Amino acid sequence: MKNHSPIIIRLVKVVMFIVRKILSLRYKVTVRGSEILDDSSSVFILPNHQALIDPILLMCHIYRNSKAIPVIISDFYDIPLLKSMFKTWGAIRVSNLESGSRNIKVLNEVTRSVLKGFNRGKNILLYPSGQIAAQGYERIFNKQSAHKIACGVPNDVRIVGVRMTGLWGSMWSKAWTGKSPNFFIQLLKGIFFILANLIFFLPRRKVTFEFEDLTIPAKDKAREGRKEFNSCLEEFYNRNGEEQPVFLKHFFYLPPSKKKPPTQIETSQEDLSSSALPVDDEFLQPDVLEQIKTIVASATGVDPNKMGIDSHLMNDLGADSLNLVEIMFEIENCFDSFSSPQINDIKTIGDLYLVATGQFTSESELKPSHLDKPLSKLEDINVDPNKNILWQFLDTFTTNQKDYFSFDAMLGSTNRKDFLLKAAVISKIIKEKVKGSHVGIMLPALQSTTMLIIASYMAGKIPVMLNWTVGKKVLEHCIKTADVDVILSAGTFISKIEEQLSESVKSKLVLLEKEVPRIGISTKIKGLITLRPNFPEFFCLISNWMKQLSSCLHRVARRCRRLFL
Repeated sequence: MKNHSPIIIRLVKVVMFIVRKILSLRYKVTVRGSEILDDSSSVFILPNHQALIDPILLMCHIYRNSKAIPVIISDFYDIPLLKSMFKTWGAIRVSNLESGSRNIKVLNEVTRSVLKGFNRGKNILLYPSGQIAAQGYERIFNKQSAHKIACGVPNDVRIVGVRMTGLWGSMWSKAWTGKSPNFFIQLLKGIFFILANLIFFLPRRKVTFEFEDLTIPAKDKAREGRKEFNSCLEEFYNRNGEEQPVFLKHFFYLPPSKKKPPTQIETSQEDLSSSALPVDDEFLQPDVLEQIKTIVASATGVDPNKMGIDSHLMNDLGADSLNLVEIMFEIENCFDSFSSPQINDIKTIGDLYLVATGQFTSESELKPSHLDKPLSKLEDINVDPNKNILWQFLDTFTTNQKDYFSFDAMLGSTNRKDFLLKAAVISKIIKEKVKGSHVGIMLPALQSTTMLIIASYMAGKIPVMLNWTVGKKVLEHCIKTADVDVILSAGTFISKIEEQLSESVKSKLVLLEKEVPRIGISTKIKGLITLRPNFPEFFCLISNWMKQLSSCLHRVARRCRRLFL
């Protein structure tokens, strides 16, 4: 974290001013007590988190008279268009454990970065809850980051709480649909609403930010323990009681909104306290259960004798997302039958037992099916003997693109448009990674496997299907015979068969889950262009012409070389 030049600071202030003016079209913000940021000493800013939009709103108003550096989760920090800006700004990146990261060092990394910022006189903004609220009040549960930093802050650093109200019920909050909103979808909606209301007539939502100096009580409670510190913050945030959702209309010419809150909100107190998966007592393995209790006790400090099969990891045992990652890491190392779920799906000791024995299943793992929807047209696909597989595919998938045609547990239901888009984008990866004419594919019979086959053809490559069950020697012979230098697969699949693969095969693997996040925005735009009804055929036709021209030029070059030699 470096000290910024006055030019960078001024540029950030200008950007914040512009964003603040745009947001003022929708939000009428009242700020109270922000003058406590004007002091020259460093400030540790701890706000509650009602909605996805509140960090932007808050930072815009902080930068009116002061400045601060935010701690940003990796999901947003790593967005290609924003990453360089965040890095220049000096924002602190933190891995999002609840979205699948297994970085057990995340707490030490963020603590070290924040304390380094304080030593350089910076103001740091961090959300103690680590996620947007799931009810009309703030719950920090047993999160560790704010407490650990508060225990180590220098004496001259002040701790300031920010109580924000007015955003519960916004389309940026969980009160709108019951789930975390998608930032970019809501952003596009917001732009549309501004334009549809002729810019200046958009109904305005009242939002309040209240700053309060919590230095003395927060530092005292931090010394007493994490639970006491988090309770102190929750008491400050929830001082006005539970906030009721306000569903403000989005168009000035419509009557007041009659929208009602969703019946269930994910990660709310009710959702977290919902019943866990049943464990069959008849087949329960006591030694496995005791081993799990020991692992949990090591991470949480709770006596294993006080744990039962129904003990709730968060509510009863005080585990947070970092504890869960540590627990899952140990269970994965101890049990070969380990099944890897999402962190948010694990609620009790019984759930951990099912994970360790490979029996865990979750409703969130099963994507919704749309195959019951009627097709645009019921008819047999005409097979043209003069066209290859790729041309036959393009003829079919560039028509009736909204028709769903397949389903699997990994991708859920897919329509022709999405399948074609994904295949077009992945074909760019294959073109970049594969230099030869053949590409290996090693995956079970899934929808994604079919997509890879089509993507290979779109990239001008010949897909070679590889079966790991034939044994190491036969597999290596097949790879050598087909002249395959790159094998496409997935890490979750390879981890299960890793021992059956030779080192030479492993060295050729390209794991798609690592490559897809690196795809640039330009590649995705090219993929969208490919969706145009007549573009794929035109694109493939041009590609074939270019390939034939290149081959012709190579033959001419070889003949000329022979003549002159």
